[in-house]
Amino acid sequence: QQTLSSTTLFKLDSATLSVDGEAELRKLAGYINGLGSRISDIKVTGFTCDLGSEMYNQGLSLRRAQAGAAFLAREGLSSGLMDVSGMGESSPVASNANEAGRSQNRRVEVHIGTTNP
Repeated sequence: QQTLSSTTLFKLDSATLSVDGEAELRKLAGYINGLGSRISDIKVTGFTCDLGSEMYNQGLSLRRAQAGAAFLAREGLSSGLMDVSGMGESSPVASNANEAGRSQNRRVEVHIGTTNP
């Protein structure tokens, strides 16, 4: 599992990848590409902090996941292996009581499934 935080991927209320976010995803894509045919699936899941409505955050988290998946596909990963979803604000990894925690909760997670060679 690879978790990428919004501090490098997205600004608040945005699903546009930052330059730093693209660099992080490029490194991850290189790693995944190196696994070759052992890759069985790639799950890209977006998350948000709790600012905004639950419905809005659900959509934003999906747009973040889609942006991450689209970038990974441009880096050579098969979009056919990708499952893209958004979890909204439902799975925080830090407290939403301050900006530092909210920033950690605005993230994309990439889970890589592999098979034995």
